Amino acid sequence: MIVGSCARRLARRSRSALIAALTVLLVQTLIVWNFSSLDSGEERENGGSNLREKRDRVAGNKASSEYFKHGVQQQHDPPHGKGTVRHIQQPLNPPIASAIRSARLMTEWVYFPMGHPVSVHLYFQSDQFQGYLVKHHATNLATSKLETLETWVMPKKQFKMADPPSSTFSRLQFAEIGTDWDAKERMFRNFGGLMGPMDETVGMQRWNKGANVTVTVVWVDPTNVIAATYDILIDAAAEFTHYRPPLNLPLRPGMWTVRVLHHWSPVAETRFLVAPLAFSKHQPIRQEDTLKLHNGPAKNSYMEQSFHGLNPVLNIPVSLSQVEQAKRNAALTGAQLDKWLDSLVGELWEAADICATGPTSCPVMQLCAKTPWSSLSPDPKSQLVAPRANGRIR
Repeated sequence: MIVGSCARRLARRSRSALIAALTVLLVQTLIVWNFSSLDSGEERENGGSNLREKRDRVAGNKASSEYFKHGVQQQHDPPHGKGTVRHIQQPLNPPIASAIRSARLMTEWVYFPMGHPVSVHLYFQSDQFQGYLVKHHATNLATSKLETLETWVMPKKQFKMADPPSSTFSRLQFAEIGTDWDAKERMFRNFGGLMGPMDETVGMQRWNKGANVTVTVVWVDPTNVIAATYDILIDAAAEFTHYRPPLNLPLRPGMWTVRVLHHWSPVAETRFLVAPLAFSKHQPIRQEDTLKLHNGPAKNSYMEQSFHGLNPVLNIPVSLSQVEQAKRNAALTGAQLDKWLDSLVGELWEAADICATGPTSCPVMQLCAKTPWSSLSPDPKSQLVAPRANGRIR
């Protein structure tokens, strides 16, 4: 359901290609987007002056996806061969004025993406990665006019504490999996966590200060195979820990889970995506390569030691049907591979907001120049002007 060619560049070990491809993947078709899923915007309006602190331009690229179709209103599906951005106006949460709520109620605006995205920016707030800002063209079907939009796509939160929370352990603040860990800055340089089967992943945990304690970390692959488990001794003053388990490659594509346990009781868990490769060596991947890269390590063994005996202890069942489905996925190519990749991406990313870069006929569409998060909103601290007579620029 796409106008134009599909070219996801999830090339192995190529970080720039992964970033460009996935960000374009998130916006190119924008199958259905519901305004009611967005935040009220109050927080963004109140914090407008400090929302946008840094944007790094990445690149324009070619790709497409059915990402925003998953889990939304199927009765509004576009015709075959098309993708849409759909604004279904519904009452927003207080304190938005009732007049605005009434004006938006049941007003529908539909857009079709045209051509390829114009640009992609990384978006940070307080030095924390917030997502990608993707500028793209779309036709407003109400007027048949071409408009340029910018969409903020952000990763969904994957970290969650155990429910009910542990009553004997409260030091863990956060856990994340990624690559390119910067130990000095204590951050992953692979913004967005874009990982493929041949990436060497690192587990990071952030802690409160407290008594010395030992926790167990368990890595589980998409077929519920326990890939690794290890203990970490957390010193009283430790704030961060990180470890790269020596996993045999390739990693099986799909959604992975990492659990943190204390005395074998759940404390928290997080998920991360190992994305299957749609391209290899700048060409659509061939089946002989998918069978090598998407089937997991040899003998399905990530380490010399097997942890199969822990599955019943941790209540992680191994399903034969799940294993067979993984084998079928490993052989996918072309459109079927794209569909599988799209469904995986849809589990991790969502549209946070959208704006128009120029004139628009949609009465409720905000202008990017007046939208704090947009790459087109004023940023005085980053704008240089001609020197004054005294030699100063401000």
